[in-house]
Amino acid sequence: MVLMCESPQIISATIFQSRRKRESCGTAKGICGDSRPRLSIGAKLRCLTRATALNSCQNWVSQFLNKNERAQGVFTIMSSKQHKLHLAGAFAVLVTLVLAVSCKGFFVNPTLTSIAISPTAPQVEQGKTLQLQAFGTYDDGTRKQIKSGVAWSSDTQTVATVDANTGVLTGVAPGTAGISASAQALSSSATATVFIVINSIAISPTSANIAVDGGSAQFTVSANGGTDITNGATLVAQLNGITETKINCIFDSTVQAQVCTDSQAPQGTYQVVASYPGSTLTATATLTVPAP
Repeated sequence: MVLMCESPQIISATIFQSRRKRESCGTAKGICGDSRPRLSIGAKLRCLTRATALNSCQNWVSQFLNKNERAQGVFTIMSSKQHKLHLAGAFAVLVTLVLAVSCKGFFVNPTLTSIAISPTAPQVEQGKTLQLQAFGTYDDGTRKQIKSGVAWSSDTQTVATVDANTGVLTGVAPGTAGISASAQALSSSATATVFIVINSIAISPTSANIAVDGGSAQFTVSANGGTDITNGATLVAQLNGITETKINCIFDSTVQAQVCTDSQAPQGTYQVVASYPGSTLTATATLTVPAP
């Protein structure tokens, strides 16, 4: 049996059996186009991984470990002591490899079963970039970064764009955008947030009235003297410092405003507090709920 590999080298020994005669094993010149007797450990490992069956792999290692046995074949080791040390080092690694991983199925590439975007909730400052990555989980339980063949896209390019090939995310305007990554018929998504560094924050209007049970009022939020951050802002209604859960404020893209809706909140004058992620600054407006 001759073990070969795709590199221009071959193990400097040949193991074989013959019913009629025994022959010494020597360098197999010309088979891989290199007759040099010295091989690196890496070359021996590459030649080992070309073995295509469990028996071939196990028998090959067994022959090396039992090199003093001559009954069923002859194994010729390079004559110099240095070569023997190199070979011994190689086989120590090979034995460990065979014990840790069965040769059977050694050459089967794992199948990609799912992908995920990292970071899972990316945040990028307006006007700046962030490198996104896609990680794959495989059917053998391993997980690693997918470095090629990933297609990226953004569903709101007015807020954030992403390079289709590299996954570089760019913040365009404050808000959120859905980011998708796909590879090998699998896909993953994440919500990207584009933020700005807040030096000042304001809410408009500063006061509003709301009808009881189902009434609503609209607010917009700006930062740094005029940058619209309504989409990314958070608004809550409070009465005497306590959040009123029956008044809910949600951004409505059809009117480009935060719409605060009453769901049977008690009569009173509430404070609508506007805040923005990453900033401790707030802006306040009054919201009056009249008597029913």
